[in-house]
Amino acid sequence: MILQYAILGFLLRSSLTGYQLGKIFSKSLNLVWVASLSQIYRELRALEKHGLVISRQEKQIDRPDKVVYTITEAGETAFRDWLKNYPEELFTEKRDEFMLRVFFGSSMGKDELINHYKHFIEERLEMKKALEAAREETDLLVKKSKSDKDQMTNLDNLSTEFLYRRASMSIETTLHWAEQCLVELEQL
Repeated sequence: MILQYAILGFLLRSSLTGYQLGKIFSKSLNLVWVASLSQIYRELRALEKHGLVISRQEKQIDRPDKVVYTITEAGETAFRDWLKNYPEELFTEKRDEFMLRVFFGSSMGKDELINHYKHFIEERLEMKKALEAAREETDLLVKKSKSDKDQMTNLDNLSTEFLYRRASMSIETTLHWAEQCLVELEQL
């Protein structure tokens, strides 16, 4: 259900295809919400069925027609209502396989645990690079796809900056933590 609101939020900024939404989710929004292309298309169909978005086909040369989605007035209202109504509890699902493995680290032995931490650190360094690339690509995707809407407002830019800042700080913090743990393990 929350995926629908994320889609509506992007469509509020600009009309987009399902493919463009998929790129946005895979390159930037995956920092806070992961969605596959099939999930996005399923939600777009549901949103259209409920009158929250409309679609139109655009002809393309040498390619199949593309379907472009636009938010409706009812969709804008639903999105803004969702934003205004703060939930009683913001639920964050806790599923961290790495930390589960760390919890049982004594069962795998020091060398294997060290390897796990090294992989974790490599992964975080890659995430850091991907975050920087996503930051640039998100700006390009959103601005490039704008047609009849004004450029993002300063508040839009600031909100996006907050998202990237939190992701960056989270990566830096976990990276620092893992490096400290690795030093302690190697000294053991």
